[in-house]
Amino acid sequence: MKIFDSLLQQLVPILVDVLLKLLFAVLVYFIGSKLIKIILKIWQKSKAFAKIDNDAAQFLTSCINISLRILLIATVVIILGIPTSSIIAALGSAGLAIGLALQGGLSNFAGGVILLVTKPFQTGDYICVGSESGTVTSIDIFYTNLTTPDNCSIVIPNGVITNSPIINKSKFDTRRIDLMFSVEYESDIEKVKCVLLNVADKNEFVLKGENKPFATVSAYEDSAIKLLLRVWCKRDSYWDASYSLQEQVKKAFDENSITIPFPQVEITEKKK
Repeated sequence: MKIFDSLLQQLVPILVDVLLKLLFAVLVYFIGSKLIKIILKIWQKSKAFAKIDNDAAQFLTSCINISLRILLIATVVIILGIPTSSIIAALGSAGLAIGLALQGGLSNFAGGVILLVTKPFQTGDYICVGSESGTVTSIDIFYTNLTTPDNCSIVIPNGVITNSPIINKSKFDTRRIDLMFSVEYESDIEKVKCVLLNVADKNEFVLKGENKPFATVSAYEDSAIKLLLRVWCKRDSYWDASYSLQEQVKKAFDENSITIPFPQVEITEKKK
């Protein structure tokens, strides 16, 4: 019993000390998390935040958030009494493995900085990166977020974006539309061109003046002549112009007895 009492007397102070440190660490983490949110709100309402563009603001916000989180975790570790020298030694011995593990993250961070500096696109632009495309919703510290026209979210690492061709379809105010139409070989080409140009002239989304509509023969195929209709429109009216033109051209062809051919195969049977 004396041994048990002696052991209990030694363990009680240690357990009390550990519990106090643990409670204090939890309290610090809770308060620290709240302070980080307050600091971020103050930053987002500051004049400096308002002066920089939206993409840079989002990127810096991510950097501040991550930096403060790391500082908070380091503070909690110190409060818990975990020897920092042991942690540093362990990290040093595993430096190569950690460096390889963080290689992708560092590449993405560097990519985010490059995107912030070079600005090949900004929030709200419609871009194509590799096989993916969508409207840029945010440029974070490691990833860029896109939203597709059918309302799906795409998250692309910044390192991938900086190492891939980027097509920014929102860079300029106007865009060109090239539409191809097929007609029979017996068709009057000049009449078809006039019909195409007349449809383009009447379309509300097509720009006139300097960038006037243009129509010409594009190619000769096996069973049809292909004609190109080239028009310009405002960036935001691209799909409206494209879809409405195709519908209006079909109606105009029907009204002018212009036939759109389809592939045909003739089979000749030899009599024995």
